[in-house]
Order: sequence, then C-alpha cells, then structure tokens
Amino acid sequence: MKKLFLLAAAALTVFAACTKNEVVPTPDQKITFSSPVVGATTKAVTGVIGTDYDASESFSVYAYYCTDDEFDADNCSLYMNSVTASYNASINDATTGTGAWEPKYTYYWPKNGKLTFSAFSPSEIKNIVTCDAATGLEIEGFTVSTNVNEQIDLLYSNRAYNKSTSEVGDNSTYDGVDIVFNHALSAIKINVSNDKQYTNQAGTTVYPITIDKIWFENVNCTANFAENLEEGYVATPDKAAWSDWSNTKNITIPVEEKVVPTTSVTQYGTTALLIPQAFTNDGNEIILHVNYTITNGDGTTIAQTAEFKLDTNNYTGSVNGGAATTIDQWTKGYQYTYNLVFGLKTIYFAPSVNVWGTVDMGTMNI
Repeated sequence: MKKLFLLAAAALTVFAACTKNEVVPTPDQKITFSSPVVGATTKAVTGVIGTDYDASESFSVYAYYCTDDEFDADNCSLYMNSVTASYNASINDATTGTGAWEPKYTYYWPKNGKLTFSAFSPSEIKNIVTCDAATGLEIEGFTVSTNVNEQIDLLYSNRAYNKSTSEVGDNSTYDGVDIVFNHALSAIKINVSNDKQYTNQAGTTVYPITIDKIWFENVNCTANFAENLEEGYVATPDKAAWSDWSNTKNITIPVEEKVVPTTSVTQYGTTALLIPQAFTNDGNEIILHVNYTITNGDGTTIAQTAEFKLDTNNYTGSVNGGAATTIDQWTKGYQYTYNLVFGLKTIYFAPSVNVWGTVDMGTMNI
C-alpha cells in the first residue's frame, strides 16, 4: 500500500496567573472581553475550535493589579482569580459590533494602576489549573479522552499586559480586552483516497476498498503542561511545553464502515486532539494501524492490514508548506494530516509453454 504523510499548521492556546492578595475593585468602568481569537484550529462542547472562539464555550481569566504602569510579578495583587467568562449577546462590543464575553461576576477597572490578564479554556478544567506570577500557567494531569468524539480543544492565551480600560464612548459600548488563544494539543487528521479507480475491463463495475478501522497504538493520554514564561514576562507561547507523559492507550478514529473514494481525497472520521509527544523506536513506538477489505471482480473479499511505526526516522512531512523534514514528534498547535493512499495491483498472467522433452527409444527390429 502506498502512503504519504504531510504536516499542516494549526494553532493552540491557554492562560496563566499570579498568586497575591485580592484587591477590591473600584465601581466605574465594567470589564469585558472581546471575541477571543484562536490561532488556527477548547471546547467543553467537544471538538476542534476554529479561528473564531465558539459562543457556546467559556474560558477562565486571571487578572493581576499593579499600581505602576508596567507589570511586575513581585509587586502585583490578584484581582480576578480564575473567573469564568461567558458570552453575552446583549453587550455591544465596539470592535465587532456583536456581543462580548463578561466575567461571571461584574468587575470594574481600578481608578489607578493597570491590569494584566491571562486565560485558559475550557473553564471546566479549572480544578487542575494553577498559575505562577512569573512563569505562568500550569496544568497537572490533563487527560485526553480515548473517545475522539469526547475530546476537547485545550487552549492557553497570550498574556494581555498593562490594560487600563475597555470602555469606548459611553457605558453601553465596550472594546473588550483582547484574548488571543493558542492550541495546547496536536490535531491529528486522516485523509484517504485510492490511487486510481478499480473496475472491470469495461469500466462499468467499481470494485470497492472498504476501511474497517483506523487506530493509533501506544498513545500517551495524560501529561502535565507548563506555560514557562521567561524573565521579562513576555508572551512566549512557543516556550510552553508538556512533560511527565503516562496512561498509554489506543486511539481509534471513529467512523462507520466506509468505502474509500475512487476519485477524490476525503477525510476519514473525526479529527483527534492528542497530547503532543515525541516518537520513539524502543518497542513502544506509536503505530498507525489500518484494517481494510478489498473486493475482487467475482465479488469475493479479503481482509487486509497495514501498519506504520511513527518512530524517530520513518517519515517526513511539509511544515507550513515548507520543504520536507523529518517528523519525530507531534508538536502543540499543529495539525498533522496523514494521507493514506490505497493502491492495488491487478493480477495478470503471462502464459508460456515449455518445449517437449525428447526421448530416442532406439531401433526396434521387427
């Protein structure tokens, strides 16, 4: 069977926070959040979020108050402590002209000083999220579901530093605090196609190839996440990393029995959202399995299997459309597209006839 493995970008995000004494807000200007931006592909409502954050989703926010104009992790106070923010269609956002996200409780901008914000999504995971003022967000023991249809898109945000207002013009129009999310997981997509259409000689009957199951073996489904903000507190989503992988499971790409298309490339099943992890070649490597059935011209079928070990040096991919490079891991914020091309070879015969052997029986005298 032929195969092709390509790589395409997809972005990802989550947020962080400080741990100091809380500050009493000054009632004046109401704090809201603009429609969050998701960098290219969490939903407690399962599945991959696109570049527009879903209105049905909620995220959690940390806000830190500094009396000076610049954020200082050693001299800040906790203003919002993992507060859930949800969509309110009745708020008139000055930038989008639509609704905005607002905290569960009403918060107002302080009269003096500035606020710095961090967030993560979905808010439902807040029981495993902590944050350090200097290094940012940490998530302990995050687990992806082995049921792809129940997986969520985990997001962490860039910090929004040194904000002082979200009000524009009057008390009914707001320019919410910008929240830019990054994807913390890797998205795994399977495309399938045939290398040609398989038919009888007349081209009137199509012989289908049917996929029975596609699944990954030896996937780590639990790990810890850390934002790893550096000195200076610059938003550096590329520094965020996973560690302490465990809970190895098999992940099946869910779909009903499906005939491979004969003329086009089609996505097989649902996109999986998995924890980023390196590939190994130590006997515990991740293996992509394909179970499928071929059909012969007389209607008989035969079950077939194929497997691809995703070890350190097996496959190359094109990252963001660039030159081919070795793919030795799943990286956060990227969508990996595995293109499975099914190719069959027709049985032909080349008949030939051996020459007669000769036996001389000698002379028979009569």
